[in-house]
Amino acid sequence: MKKSICCFLVLCLCVLIFTSCNKNVSEPTTKGNKVVLTVGSWPSKEGVSLNAYNEALARFNEKYGDQIEIVPDHWTFDVQTFLPKAASGQLPTLYAAYFTEADRIIDAGYAADITEYMKKYDYEDKVNDTIKNMITRDGKMYLIPRDAYAFGILANLNLLREAGLVDEEENPIMPKTYDELVEYAKLVKEKTGKAGFIMPTAGRNGGWHFTVIAWSFGVKFMEKIDGKWKATFNTPECVEALQFIKDLKWKHNVLNPNVLINLSEAQKLFATDQGAFYLASTPADNLFSNYGMNKDDIAMGTIPSGKKKHVTLMGGAFKVLAPNATEEQKDAAFKWLEYEGVTPHLTDTSRESLESKYKSRAAEGFIIGIPTFSPWNNKASVTQFEESLRQKYLNVNINHIKQYGNFDNVEIRAEEPVCCQDLYALLDACIQAVLTDENADCAELIANAARDFQVNNLDNAQ
Repeated sequence: MKKSICCFLVLCLCVLIFTSCNKNVSEPTTKGNKVVLTVGSWPSKEGVSLNAYNEALARFNEKYGDQIEIVPDHWTFDVQTFLPKAASGQLPTLYAAYFTEADRIIDAGYAADITEYMKKYDYEDKVNDTIKNMITRDGKMYLIPRDAYAFGILANLNLLREAGLVDEEENPIMPKTYDELVEYAKLVKEKTGKAGFIMPTAGRNGGWHFTVIAWSFGVKFMEKIDGKWKATFNTPECVEALQFIKDLKWKHNVLNPNVLINLSEAQKLFATDQGAFYLASTPADNLFSNYGMNKDDIAMGTIPSGKKKHVTLMGGAFKVLAPNATEEQKDAAFKWLEYEGVTPHLTDTSRESLESKYKSRAAEGFIIGIPTFSPWNNKASVTQFEESLRQKYLNVNINHIKQYGNFDNVEIRAEEPVCCQDLYALLDACIQAVLTDENADCAELIANAARDFQVNNLDNAQ
């Protein structure tokens, strides 16, 4: 422990020294008469995403090219690289980050106050209420919602057909509860020899998936008590949820043989007919682009219900203005966002950007038609337009995917509010332990994880 603390202090000292030596290393804010705006998360790989950005940039330059210069930056948010870039002033002027990092970014001062521009461009009242709470501090707004998702369950129709989990019209029979999921997964394993359920366990993805399962058992991971965050998941409910995961391996034998997998490996198993079910928001692009999965072999449904709750996880990403952004750069960023499609407004520009995205994705063979979870409220006209585009470019059997759009009586919950990625890492370790050791003690693992999370994370986040 002492060695870890010393290493951490040395890292912090290095960051401070680096920062003091690099206070003026940020990109110039102007070039001649132009405002320079560096835009992060710019795709680097050839394909649909890069084409969409380039097309948006071409349209943007037609109107604003003599006033604003967009400089692409390929850096994408990563927990490990964020702090050094932020502390040294090297963040792109406009960058993206996960919902889980909202508190960390705002409280550390790595997001500019954009309240004036949220009002000027009429974003303020269009933001989903749950998300608005994430982006606001003391009446000021700091983040712009880029996209949102809610977990459902994906199914591989090839394996469902073999297992007899389709009706007379070959529509999927999807599990409505986690108990049904276990039964269906056992049937798949019996009939096909393949995994009935795919559970990622590494790269913080296991913990990410586990939280939503645990919520359905009635678990509360943290609570603010007398102004301080407390880890509250050392409970029988959380032990029971971890036992549920353990039983998938040792009691029911429905998991893939290699249980130490990250999300990409889980997606590969699903795409190559090695596993039938896994929790997801929408089908990832790499199912098609990397593994050649046929869009007609995918089904999607509402997330299963648990013993205590029917709950799903809402996640997503924000766009953030770096703290050193000038007023001119902030204004330029909101102009650019319209072309990137990050807007609640249905202008000619956003309409063209959105339609171009749907059209190109359909041409590339991606699924069009799955309802999306919008970061904007129901009054935002762009949400209705996107629904019309899903109907226009629908390219799969609607009966294979329509169940996902039903969130009636499902509690939609944001990811845990503090040190969420750290919590996911601790839960990864718990999951790996129970899936590699049949004698692992679930109660002991949860107790240790809750204690470590409190001491090493929450106590430092007060």
